[in-house]
Amino acid sequence: MQSARFRLIICVAATVLNLLLVGLGHYLFGPVAALGFGATFGIAIFEAVVWIFRRGNTRRSERRIMTAVIVVATVTGIFIGWDSYRNGLHDTRARVREANRLRSQLQDQPQFDLVILSYHAPPLQSEERLSVHGYVSSPQDLDSLQQMVYKDREWKVEWNVGLMSDRPSKRSTANEPAVQ
Repeated sequence: MQSARFRLIICVAATVLNLLLVGLGHYLFGPVAALGFGATFGIAIFEAVVWIFRRGNTRRSERRIMTAVIVVATVTGIFIGWDSYRNGLHDTRARVREANRLRSQLQDQPQFDLVILSYHAPPLQSEERLSVHGYVSSPQDLDSLQQMVYKDREWKVEWNVGLMSDRPSKRSTANEPAVQ
């Protein structure tokens, strides 16, 4: 029989391993597959923990059932990972990370203060796109923005970037009456 401390250490280690697998699933495939990927492996991990705790006190049929549960949960986790990989969710996560890097590069440059960049990747859909909205002050800034966005990247881009005018607006101000 195991001590209480041994059981606690095994439970904590199993929990940490399960959380690492959920984190790995989230990093590789995003939130859609993270729980399925980690949870099925979690079932296998916790069933193995129960098996360790009851090592000498189980009948042959119980050991077979425990082994079957561990195998089915592990195979299901591998299948979820394979299916997510086949559906390209790992590529989607890589493009989201790349868009976040590009957004931080734009935020560091003052000429792009009025430019908003976002990546839209609806779960389990193929309508992924990078949206670039806002204003730049010169055509050179617009060219450099396009070079930054398209540099060694292939993605669908939704552009809505305009040039700011050097001329004052023809709209009326609060002190002047509106021209009709």
